[in-house]
Amino acid sequence: MKWWHGDRCIDEVLAIIEPRSPYIHPRLQLLPFLRERGDLCEFAKQVLNRHSTFTFAPNPRQHEGQLNQEEAAATFGITPWHIRRMIKAGQINFITAHLGRAKLISPNEIERVLRQLSATQQNDRTHQKLSGRHSLTGIIQNILSGYARTDGYDLAEGLLTLQFSGMVEMVSSDPDWLAIPAIATKLGMHPVVVWNIIKHRLLPAQQKIIGRSKKNVVHIKDIEAFEASFVTAGRLARSVGASQITFAHKLMHMEIRPIAGPSIDGTIVYIFRKTDLQCVDLSDLKSQNKFKAPPGRRHKSLKDGAPSGLLLTEVTKLLGLNNIQQTLMLVKKGILEKQPSIERAVRITEKSVAQLTQTLSDPNLVDINEAINILNTTETILYLQWVHTGAMKVLDFVHWRFVRKDELQYVLELQENYYTASQAGTFLNVHRSHVPNLERKGLIKSLILEGKRRLRLYLREDVEALAIVR
Repeated sequence: MKWWHGDRCIDEVLAIIEPRSPYIHPRLQLLPFLRERGDLCEFAKQVLNRHSTFTFAPNPRQHEGQLNQEEAAATFGITPWHIRRMIKAGQINFITAHLGRAKLISPNEIERVLRQLSATQQNDRTHQKLSGRHSLTGIIQNILSGYARTDGYDLAEGLLTLQFSGMVEMVSSDPDWLAIPAIATKLGMHPVVVWNIIKHRLLPAQQKIIGRSKKNVVHIKDIEAFEASFVTAGRLARSVGASQITFAHKLMHMEIRPIAGPSIDGTIVYIFRKTDLQCVDLSDLKSQNKFKAPPGRRHKSLKDGAPSGLLLTEVTKLLGLNNIQQTLMLVKKGILEKQPSIERAVRITEKSVAQLTQTLSDPNLVDINEAINILNTTETILYLQWVHTGAMKVLDFVHWRFVRKDELQYVLELQENYYTASQAGTFLNVHRSHVPNLERKGLIKSLILEGKRRLRLYLREDVEALAIVR
């Protein structure tokens, strides 16, 4: 049976908090209950579920004191991790506690955020918990920045049920902002090309929520400025019926340099300044057959024109990995090396692949799981006792970890000839903290291993001899 007496107790609490709700948010009023676990928190949620609809007063009541992050999280109905993310994003102001690093938050800040995220108008939306594809801090940032409209949150559950609507009218009804499909139509490009140009910051774009997703939009003035100043090799080539790649290389042969392109910054098309093309006859350029290929592009007459290096799929299969993402992780960590190329396909140098395969088959290396079994220990103890103390080094190749055979043999000898303090204490039937006292008395000898951490080992002969004497 609950400690409260049914609806009567809930009604009594509601009679106290409802008149004050326009000035003090109900969740702030019930914070003493919400920050507790179990029945007290459940009681507060039942009160909030029964709370009637209300309208905030223009001037909220000012609060005194400060809340810690756990209390702020309980008021919002989120976790302390979310609070830290909101502080990092600048969505909540904080003060630092005196003589400490703890961040304290004013109840006035909590009141401000709860009011700003409350529904501004009545709607029939049900408040469900956010799905994994939505970031709470991202949604709050878009609402506070005006890119989205809040549809409120469930009063009992808090901000984890925050709902929002995209400001569709803000973009769709404003002809000065165009999304990627409209930009592609205006510039005569494929949408993928437009997206790539935006990615390389050749067109300044902003992200705004349209519907329930973020989309890149560009102001019409920026589009017109781009169109007046630049042109792609594809658009030039189509105007005279020529090949895009050939046309770009012919222009580069005439010392007309593109500002962007596959061999320059990775942009998927070559882009030229219109001012550099004023004296170029495109029709004559189309009929020109003799031109020098740029560096990195082999001439058709060369028989060995096949690209060097191995494809990601080939390397993945060769190394026995599950997918190319695992291979790319090896590239990111610097274990494999990319082959310089103007191709879109990523290739890996044969030298780096050969070095890795040779290392993986080195007979002087032992897999870490095999080493754990040989030492009859766990991975945690292996790292604490032997790796962090410098007795052994783990060679980490992301998907494979090895130790050297000679280092493994050294650790085996240490295990055979020495005890740790815990092992010595167990053998002598004393507490481990008593073992250093025996060393200070000269009854046993020790060996110190020192790396990131320090470990003292005690000679097995001395410990066993002392056990016989005792």
